[in-house]
Amino acid sequence: MNPAAGKKESVRHIDWLNKEATKRWNSFEIAITRDAESTREMASRKAAEFDMIVACGGDGTVNQVINGIVGYRVIFGVIPIGTGNDFARSLKVDKSLTEAIDLLYREHTQPIDLIHCSGDVDQWCANTIGFGFDGLANYYSKTVRLFSGSMVYVIGALKALLNFKGAGMQLTVDGKDYHDDYMMVTLCNGKWEGGQFHLAPEASLTDGKFNVVLIRKVSLLTMLIYLPAFRRGPQKWMKKLDTMEGEHFTLLSERPLNGHIDGEYLGNDIRNVKLHLVKGAITAVTGY
Repeated sequence: MNPAAGKKESVRHIDWLNKEATKRWNSFEIAITRDAESTREMASRKAAEFDMIVACGGDGTVNQVINGIVGYRVIFGVIPIGTGNDFARSLKVDKSLTEAIDLLYREHTQPIDLIHCSGDVDQWCANTIGFGFDGLANYYSKTVRLFSGSMVYVIGALKALLNFKGAGMQLTVDGKDYHDDYMMVTLCNGKWEGGQFHLAPEASLTDGKFNVVLIRKVSLLTMLIYLPAFRRGPQKWMKKLDTMEGEHFTLLSERPLNGHIDGEYLGNDIRNVKLHLVKGAITAVTGY
């Protein structure tokens, strides 16, 4: 459990979680992440001891736990108590907390895909990874203090619109090259991002492909029109938007980019990344 998840709201669930787990399992442990030990390191160590590792938090906690357990023969689960819970939504485990823990107990599992990123970033991605406007919006969302939930992402996006005007990028998707000035480059394994943006309605965690969402350089007004429309997914009238599927992807940028992975900020100096889809990389509890 990440005590900082959901604007630190996750802490109040610890007693409930202990009571409910006691009803269902003879052997379990609630491990609280600490500053001195990263979530990734803790997940890796526990994966050598337990049959199932559960991320209790949001998309950031999911990302850290998955990066710690890839390669171990364990079942992965989620109890969604974060801010966005986008990955849990794609897994169909975005239920009440009681329903979520019941899903874990029933162990309805399925192999799911992950995206591996190398180059300036070396990590596994569970849900989405984005560069440019997407990454800067994530950065600004972390600075929001007066709001919670999906509003932090909306405010972050609005601030990013005022500060990022696009960058020249060379992209390659499954061997096909694209060269243009882009506002946003996002690869989606899951369907949702930012708590309410239905960025890739056709994406699937089990189809062996990621979905690519590209927005070429547009005016501030156009992006302000696009942004709320993404609650319903990409629209045909968005002339500066392109979508495609792929298994292999490279990005070369003429200038440093901001980036995020599963809602975790990656920094502001990303120029060169390679990503590929790994089918059935982990086994997860799903609500399918």
